Amino acid sequence: RKIPRYTGGALLVLVFYYMLYTVGVIGIFGYEHGRHHAFPALEVVRAMEYPYLLLEQAGLFMIIVWDTLALVGSGFIYYVTALGSSQFLGLFDYKRLVWFLFPVIFFLSLYPENMDETRQFLEYAYHYGWIPFFGLPVFYYLCALIFRKGEDGR
Repeated sequence: RKIPRYTGGALLVLVFYYMLYTVGVIGIFGYEHGRHHAFPALEVVRAMEYPYLLLEQAGLFMIIVWDTLALVGSGFIYYVTALGSSQFLGLFDYKRLVWFLFPVIFFLSLYPENMDETRQFLEYAYHYGWIPFFGLPVFYYLCALIFRKGEDGR
């Protein structure tokens, strides 16, 4: 009973920090200039100048929180992708699939250099994303017909 409550509390803390980042980026750079950076929160930390030593360390705290959020979030997405793909493909162990998904996720995370390239990549995914969505079931059906796997071929 405590786990959902703690999870909800942690989620609220993360949303609060994310909203602080967003408000800080829009307040410092503005909407138009902020969308040209791949990681505008890091640019905010670099642009900060405080007169006291204690407040100068706030940038370091923001980078630590941002890196933690990014690593935990990407690790969760990586785990869910591997687990869902292994269940979809009918594999018993998702851990072997992690090694095959690593180059794909690594390429997708490092491919766009800024937000404009990210938007362009999402446009490609929007226009051509239907190919694997409809193509994979057709491919699996054709493989089942070729190898005679079906209701009677078990």
